[in-house]
Amino acid sequence: MTNSVDEAYYVAAVLNSDPVNTIISGYIVDNHLSTHPIENIIIPKFDSKNTIHAGLASLSRDAHQAAAQGDIGGVKNVEQAVNETVWGLW
Repeated sequence: MTNSVDEAYYVAAVLNSDPVNTIISGYIVDNHLSTHPIENIIIPKFDSKNTIHAGLASLSRDAHQAAAQGDIGGVKNVEQAVNETVWGLW
């Protein structure tokens, strides 16, 4: 559960990023995904004053809007920006 819309967008951006998906894919064994990979991914608590957190929330919002409009190219561009930005969390 999140405390704000921006926090929800932030979490969505982090969880859908390539770095996190790479970690999660390491838990797949013989077509079976372990139920605990998220326990091993530390997502910093959302801070609206943190420029990286706010940026990821904004990018996630943009991705959702592009997807709703069927703008596949726009989604891909935003995903790339999310993937570059999310590294700043760690």
